[in-house]
Amino acid sequence: MGHIGARVLHALLPGRRMRLSARIVKCGTSRYNTWNRDGRPRDSTLITAIEITVHPPAPQG
Repeated sequence: MGHIGARVLHALLPGRRMRLSARIVKCGTSRYNTWNRDGRPRDSTLITAIEITVHPPAPQG
């Protein structure tokens, strides 16, 4: 082992840490995540009413 080999062996990266969670296999035909991370409903929700509030513009000054 020469000078270059010694420097390479001295600068090796540390070992990889353990994986905290299992790997997730995505469905190949869906472009959406099959695992619901954000808590949103998986199915569509029927909208029955919409409430709109109109605020007056702020005074200019």
